[in-house]
Parts: sequence; C-alpha cells; structure tokens
Amino acid sequence: MVGLSAQTPDPYLQLVRMYRTDPSPAAVSMSRLPPKVIDEGVRRLVEESAFRCASVAHCSQHDLLAAAMLHADAAEQLIGGGANHAEPHLYAGRRLLRATRGATTFAVRWYAFVARLLLAHGYHDAAKVIVGEGRTRYNEAPELFVVLGLITEWRAGLSGVGWFAGDLRGAAIRNELFDQSLGSTDPGSSTYRGSVFSDLEKAAVDYRRALAAEPTHAAARIRLAWVHLLAGDARVWEDVSAEFLDTADAQPRLVARLIRGTVAERERKFDVALTEYREAWHADAGSQTACLAVSGGQALNGDFAGADTTAAECLALGNDADRIDPWTLFRMGLMDSTTTRWLHDEARHP
Repeated sequence: MVGLSAQTPDPYLQLVRMYRTDPSPAAVSMSRLPPKVIDEGVRRLVEESAFRCASVAHCSQHDLLAAAMLHADAAEQLIGGGANHAEPHLYAGRRLLRATRGATTFAVRWYAFVARLLLAHGYHDAAKVIVGEGRTRYNEAPELFVVLGLITEWRAGLSGVGWFAGDLRGAAIRNELFDQSLGSTDPGSSTYRGSVFSDLEKAAVDYRRALAAEPTHAAARIRLAWVHLLAGDARVWEDVSAEFLDTADAQPRLVARLIRGTVAERERKFDVALTEYREAWHADAGSQTACLAVSGGQALNGDFAGADTTAAECLALGNDADRIDPWTLFRMGLMDSTTTRWLHDEARHP
C-alpha cells in the first residue's frame, strides 16, 4: 500500500505535504477539491497511517495532524458562503482526528478552534454539534468549556455577531446593561436584559469549570473577567490580576488591560483607567481600540490637547486592511492564544 502511494501521484497527499511549507496556497487549493476527492484522500491517508502504525508503539502522525488542520483552514476559506460549504472539510478533519493515537491536546484544540470559527460566523447550531462531539471524547477539556461559555454568550446576543454587537464597554461603564427581571424577548426591554444577565451567569459557570481544570487558561480567565464586567461583578480585578498580567501573552494582556481600565473608569478612578489603557496600547501599538481608549482616558483626566493628539494617531492605525484588532477578535470569540498559533505550529511540524 505504501509503495503504491509512493509511485502514484496523489494530489491530496501533495497538498498535505505542501501545507507544511506553503500553508495559504495549500488551503486555497484544498478548498477547491471536490468532495469525492477529499473523501478518497482522507480514506487513503487514514489507511496508510494505520498500516504504518500497526506494528510499532510510536509512529509519526504528522500527516494526519497536518491534514486535519489543512481542512480547518480550507473550511475557513469557504465558511463565508454558508456552513454547508465548509462541512466536507470539517467532516474530513474529524475523520482524521479519530484515526490519531495520543494526539489529545491537538484534537481538543482543533475542536475548539473549529467551533469558534463557526460561532464567529453566526453558525450557533453547527458550533454546538462540534463541541458536543468533542466533549464525547474529551469531556473535561477546558478549551471546550470555554467554547460552551461562548455559545451561551452568543445566545444572549452579546457576541460580535449579536443584536448588541457594539463595544459594550461604554454601557458597562454606565451600568446600563441589565436588571434581574425575566420574561420578555424584546432586545430593547429591561426584562430581556434580565434574561441576558442569567445567560451571563451560565457562561461564567463554564469559564470557572475551565479554570478548575486549568487555572492558567488565559482565554477562560479573560472571558470570565468579561462576563463579570458586564454583570457589574467586582471580581474582575481578581480574574485578571497583576499575577496573570505578568505571564500573559501580548493579545490576552491587551484585552485584560482594556477590561481593567473599563472597571476603573466605572469606579471613576480615571487615573487608574488611563494607566490601564496605556498598558493595553503598549501591549500592541497597532491596536486602534487601545489607542482610542487612551485618548478617552486622557480626556477624562482633563488632558484634552493630549486626547486630540492621540486620537489623530488612532485614525492612522485603521489604514491596514489586513490587520484585525485583538479586541475585535476577542469580541468575535476567535482570540485564544492557547489554541490557534499552537495548532498551526504543530500541524506544520516537519
């Protein structure tokens, strides 16, 4: 079987191997393959992997992992046209992962990545299916608890694609978001906002479950801080403490600083808010959101000339069409430094 594959050109396997050195063209080419070719390619790759690994305790599974991630990237190319366009690739990726042995961390993070991708495009039910399948295999995985919380946030209308998809920090500062009433489904009513409050509490439970399994999980900690912020819960400072900031990567640090600054602003500690916003901008000098937060913080502290100068700088930061602000990624549920970069690095390992 292996010898035949080596002698016969295999366009599917060629794309899998190409993915390690030239990922973007490989993903585009994979997205254009007919479903029948994908199905046959996956079948051959799974069979060959089983043949190679049948007689040894440890064998390379890099082709399986690379192919699974390649299909996830191909699905991302297609998902804008509808979840059904991406489904052949999502199904292929799941078949490949089921054929792996001992790749638990990769599989868990793959399920979380794909579910986030679906949710960011508004495919709530498809994301639930992916998370449900992942949890049948990895029930206590913190990454999947985080996505469960995100799904609840989406249902509440507080995701980047929901009815209330603005920044929300201003509303949190003014304590305008929720009361405890229940019953209405009108997004403009206080009773609807009460049901949103209930959903935030459910999301917080999932984020706490993730942290119980992995206390240093950055995405869970930041999202818990976010729902605490929206609910007016003072535990935000504990969620994204100074100790967390000392070890966090740049993107989660930026988001955490923005959340902390928002709490300080709500508490009318304007000097503290400005310090937090400046630290957020320091974490990523290209973030327009952090820049505007600094400008607003300067104005709150009476430095209107400085606020105008900073605002002019912020306008220039919006000129790069290919750059997505970390805050935007966070609001869409896509940002997770424990998942995306690691997955791609692992899939492209020689």
